[in-house]
Amino acid sequence: MKVLVVEDHDDARDMLVTLLGLHGLEVRGVATGSQALDAIRDWTPDAAVVDFVLPDMDGRELARRVREEPGRRDMFLVALTGHSGEQVAAEAGGAGFDQFFVKPVDPDTIIEVLKQRNPGG
Repeated sequence: MKVLVVEDHDDARDMLVTLLGLHGLEVRGVATGSQALDAIRDWTPDAAVVDFVLPDMDGRELARRVREEPGRRDMFLVALTGHSGEQVAAEAGGAGFDQFFVKPVDPDTIIEVLKQRNPGG
């Protein structure tokens, strides 16, 4: 399974990329929404783990744009945010995210969700 990590904090992105890779996932990391859109078009990941707060667009906007991309409507999208509450969760779902986690989240939880999505990979 190919997974794109979209996180503007270098250490957090690097840690998640490394941990996902250690679990057999093919992973790339980017820092901005525009880099994510380029990677989605060029690399075609199966899933993306996306921070809500990015320097050039928020994660909700990125999710909406991904859902508009030809052939990406079914891409598995996981939202990560430091904000909690029913409104934030509703916004994540409304933007097109399949799963929503409030930071800090145990990386094993993300790995489990991704592997459930793709049991063979």
